[in-house]
Amino acid sequence: MGSNSIKTYQGISRPYDNLLRRGQEMVIYPGADPAGGNPIENDRGVYGAGTLAPLDGGAVAPVTVKSEQSFDSIWVDKTIRSRNWSPKSRGFLLDGETGYAELSDVYVSGTIAASAINIGTGGWHVDSSGNMWWGVSETFAGATIRIDFSGIVNFTSGTFSGTLSAASGTLGTITSATITGGSITGMTITGGTIRTANSSTRLELSGGANNLTVYTSGIARVVLSGDEVQWNNSSGSGVATISASSGGATLLLYNSDTTNGNILIRVGSSGSLSLGEFTEGSYFSIDGLLGYNKASKSIIPSSDNAITLGTTSPGNLRWADIRSVLINGSDIGFSSGWKIREWPAKKTDIGKPDAWFRENANLGLQILDEEEKLIIVIHKNGNIYCNEVKSLSDLT
Repeated sequence: MGSNSIKTYQGISRPYDNLLRRGQEMVIYPGADPAGGNPIENDRGVYGAGTLAPLDGGAVAPVTVKSEQSFDSIWVDKTIRSRNWSPKSRGFLLDGETGYAELSDVYVSGTIAASAINIGTGGWHVDSSGNMWWGVSETFAGATIRIDFSGIVNFTSGTFSGTLSAASGTLGTITSATITGGSITGMTITGGTIRTANSSTRLELSGGANNLTVYTSGIARVVLSGDEVQWNNSSGSGVATISASSGGATLLLYNSDTTNGNILIRVGSSGSLSLGEFTEGSYFSIDGLLGYNKASKSIIPSSDNAITLGTTSPGNLRWADIRSVLINGSDIGFSSGWKIREWPAKKTDIGKPDAWFRENANLGLQILDEEEKLIIVIHKNGNIYCNEVKSLSDLT
């Protein structure tokens, strides 16, 4: 007999393993390198594409993995990869030593369990606690765009096409066509404009000038600015302004020119009212010329001998009836031009102070005609002086 080698259960083709399993739980090595076409050498020998090797490392003949061939289990010491694999670009790679995998597209119908997720260098990240963030930061704490596992959100800016609803919170800059809420409590809105409508008729609070403006058809009709309220006409021109005096004790209503000469109404803190320029000591004043003095209970002019009741021009307007207990004055005039005047006062003395008349025109009364000619003097000595005295029967 020729010499024949002894065949053992490990020395035959597709040998049995130490559990007497044959053809099961075999290792598939990646075989030839797709780029160079050379077989890959490892610690178990050289294997080409589709080479199978037993778990114990015994030598076997190459076996080609055919299309649609099935295996119960595949054990990999190194890697499995597709022939077209390019790192992080195409194909797939499974690293048996580290568990690292590269796949072009993955569909998972079940649950993904991982300690962290990182997509892209500046992309999306999730840590093992469920915190997620975006950007180049390697940690959740260092990210500016993030959502923690409890629902706290930190974004640098945002645009909401729908409704933003929150029970409470702190907001920086909000850009929105409409902000609707039950109440806004304990917050400050700065640096912007708040308006009830974008244009036309609206109420607007400007953040820069701090003005509150009421617009009608796009025209500013009422403007509240500082300590003033201004009313404008339909063309936007100012017609009146209410302002507090510099001391704050008086409320002033101006016309379009807010200078002292254009005050229309003045209201004092004591309740005094002035129509026009204010007259000192007046409780009620009209145009600064005629006022009511509360202390003396008298209607007074702004200056002596300056006000006339009624007028000859224009219109010759007269008072119908003046009722008084006492009338004090220099002359009592009549429509005919005749006058009664203190004696011996002259026309040029009219307007002098009362004290002057009590001292210099206290001797009686004189009657003068329309030409200022003296007709009668009724003297304080009891005599009547005239050119001629006749009886009433002589009147024709």
